[in-house]
Amino acid sequence: MTDTERSEESRPAATGVPAFAPQGWADAAPTILWITDPTGYCTYLNQTWYTTTGQSPSAAEGWLDATHPDDAEAAGVAFIEANAARVPLRCEYRLRQADGRYRWCVAVANPHWAADGTYLGMVGTVFDIDAAKQTQDALVTSEARF
Repeated sequence: MTDTERSEESRPAATGVPAFAPQGWADAAPTILWITDPTGYCTYLNQTWYTTTGQSPSAAEGWLDATHPDDAEAAGVAFIEANAARVPLRCEYRLRQADGRYRWCVAVANPHWAADGTYLGMVGTVFDIDAAKQTQDALVTSEARF
């Protein structure tokens, strides 16, 4: 195999998934992974998103549909501003689970650039931080009592 062939093999495919990655690697991730195009339209969600939220890949639901109503506006604005400015995103919000409960999570994303400098969109993940939030809230409540 030549260096050029190796380079071509390791270059990301059109879907944004590296050509060398095993099939289904993103769906095996223990966290939500997502990709948007430059307009902010979500072009990819891994299976963990659908398992966590109970949304269906065929439904026309979006991530804000699964965001707590009290957090949706601020989360949406944070994403729109980060995407427009092409800067990293960090946003905490409550995400509806498949069973209807809400859990705190943090979305973290970075802008993704082509080799020629063209902005391709955002690549991000969503981590569950509910236990940490509950611990933090309990500490604040405890400190307030004393």
